Amino acid sequence: PRPANAWILYRTDRLREMVEEGEKDVKQSNASKLIGKMWHHEKPEVRAMYEKRAELGRLEHARKHPGYKYRP
Repeated sequence: PRPANAWILYRTDRLREMVEEGEKDVKQSNASKLIGKMWHHEKPEVRAMYEKRAELGRLEHARKHPGYKYRP
């Protein structure tokens, strides 16, 4: 699989928080819409942190899978 981008990492964290807070029956499509709005209003520092995590993930993926090319 491809390495996760910043949005996917953010969505994963926020969805986990929602479930831990009792939102166990939230539909994935509704969660994505809500979390998408949160992402667009997130502080630049937070977005930068997720961009950094995504970059580290890309580097680790490249190390583990040299020559990998995404082919849909």
